[in-house]
Amino acid sequence: LGVGGAGGHRPGRRPGVAVIVLERAGVGGRLAPLTLRLGPGVTALLGANGAGKSTLLALGSGRLAPTAGRVTVGGRPARSASAALLRADVPQAVAFPPRARVAELLGVARAARGVDDVRVRSAIERMGLGPLLRRHAGRLSGGERQRLALASALMGEPPVWFLDEPAASLDRDGLARLAAWVRDHAAAGGTVVVGAHRDEEVAAYAPRRVLRLEAGQLVGDAEGLGVGDAEGLGVGDAEGLGVGDAEGLGVGDAEGLGVSDAEGLGVSDAEGLGVGDADAPGAAERGA
Repeated sequence: LGVGGAGGHRPGRRPGVAVIVLERAGVGGRLAPLTLRLGPGVTALLGANGAGKSTLLALGSGRLAPTAGRVTVGGRPARSASAALLRADVPQAVAFPPRARVAELLGVARAARGVDDVRVRSAIERMGLGPLLRRHAGRLSGGERQRLALASALMGEPPVWFLDEPAASLDRDGLARLAAWVRDHAAAGGTVVVGAHRDEEVAAYAPRRVLRLEAGQLVGDAEGLGVGDAEGLGVGDAEGLGVGDAEGLGVGDAEGLGVSDAEGLGVSDAEGLGVGDADAPGAAERGA
């Protein structure tokens, strides 16, 4: 599987529609009970640190159980295995084994999601990971690790995405690439819930709806901010990349990335990702 030009790969089918419903759902001391229905398109959660954005995202992604009320994704309890198949979840921090190469980690994610070469190639191109495939995760910058986390989690393009401040460590190009992917997924019928601090960051995602949170309370619910200056973010050809389909293969939580240790990261994974004769880390290197 080679890495071609940025405009070359367009997985064809559209994501299924899945609605997120919160019925007086909350977490004591962190998020007051909310009743919300979040449908296709981008919903942005805007607020300062401690506002409740991460708690709301964790409820939808199933990483956190509500202390009151209920949460469903696609009509299924948010913490159920069937709901996990409908979503991708990118929390604020994702750890990778430092001795594993980027290509190997993408291979693990590919195997976990059962996606084909076209989807993996598209994810690599979407997040600009081609030049990093041979690099060890421990040598990546914070922004490069975030690009890897996003590509790993979103390559299957399930219907629903939960993104917790995904642009916090991204540079201008990284934000532009992510925003283009988010907008394309939403345009194809997907549902994206994304947390952010700043209005200008939210505008890049072209949300249909913006929820403002403050100290665990919903203080604003308005129509989207619009694209704003997103067109000029300088992503090059990234906007020409297509959107893959959603076969219900998601990443329910951070553990779903399948990279908790370096075992099983073999040469075959790297070879399937088109890194040529890239060496896989040996046993001694993994144990270092």
